[in-house]
Amino acid sequence: MLAVASALGGALMVAASCIGPPPPPPTTTSVPSSPSTSMAPPTTSDTTPPGTGAFGVNASAGARFDGPALAVDLGARWVRVNASIDGSTGDLDKLRRWLDQGFNLVITMDHRQPGNVVTTYGTLREHPRAGFPYRDATVFSQSLTAQIQPLAGYLDQGRSVILQSENEIGDASYSKSIFWRGTIDDYLTLERTFYETVKSVDPRFGVSLTSWPSQAMTALADPDDPRHAAAEARSTKLLDGGTYDAVDLHFYGCTSQIAAGATWFAGRLKPGTYWISTENAGPTIYCNSVFSNWRGNLDRFEQEKAAEVPQRLQACVASGGRVCLWFSLFNLDDEVDWANHLGLVSTSGATSVAYDSFKQLVG
Repeated sequence: MLAVASALGGALMVAASCIGPPPPPPTTTSVPSSPSTSMAPPTTSDTTPPGTGAFGVNASAGARFDGPALAVDLGARWVRVNASIDGSTGDLDKLRRWLDQGFNLVITMDHRQPGNVVTTYGTLREHPRAGFPYRDATVFSQSLTAQIQPLAGYLDQGRSVILQSENEIGDASYSKSIFWRGTIDDYLTLERTFYETVKSVDPRFGVSLTSWPSQAMTALADPDDPRHAAAEARSTKLLDGGTYDAVDLHFYGCTSQIAAGATWFAGRLKPGTYWISTENAGPTIYCNSVFSNWRGNLDRFEQEKAAEVPQRLQACVASGGRVCLWFSLFNLDDEVDWANHLGLVSTSGATSVAYDSFKQLVG
């Protein structure tokens, strides 16, 4: 779910080849230290209740100019925005628009720098939504530094910024990995350089490992699931081999499954790390007990979505999530069909009953 509009489109494809983690629930706004360095707290102020301070929205590409004002009206404290490490600083203006409005950010970054990508498993043109391994670590580090250094001043203003390395990775050597065109080992190499570079710019930045798609979360929570063993092996490799402050868990199954998915990660994270969730929404085809056919009855779908907003976000916090974001702020028109109408705001800018439900939750 990176470079283009959303980080969710490839969850179907990479379910068995991506997985993810969490820590104890937040009771204050203080933040644990990172594995080897102090990090930016994933919270707002010492007087903010943990639930309210954790809530926000996924703004996908984050390029719409009406996004920040709508998120302010919602009362969101956190926003996820996607950006690319591509040798330019073209994403800085949109990131500043969000930070200037007072939001804390999760910035999901994919590596797509022309001339510095390994093309063993495809090219930039062939995979427009994917991140790629780097050829030269120094070039990668310099490009990343140029993009994030201008954001460090916002930390002095009290903002929290978590920088995420890639979205929902799979292993392209044997899977249809939409968002990562390398192996798991390739990813762990890139992710270590990502972590070291970010902390060298400012140790207050948080660093998140890649995200775990919802189907992988379901497989991890159920030992009888035929995908369980593969999901567990891949998750363990990422958790043990990664260098991170946080991991990102995605939830599109039933609300009742959130706690079970989070529980799998309890005790498996490295000391001092925590989990966030930058994609959480329903109703979807992954929960048979709720109506999810928006084409069949849009009004019924919207009412169900409004009911799920507080249920899902509260379940995320109760299960230990330090940042809990609804996917997404806007409806989309370039996602898999079941995900295009999970937004709080229509593509034309009209707010929904789910928008009102979010405002009531955080108000």
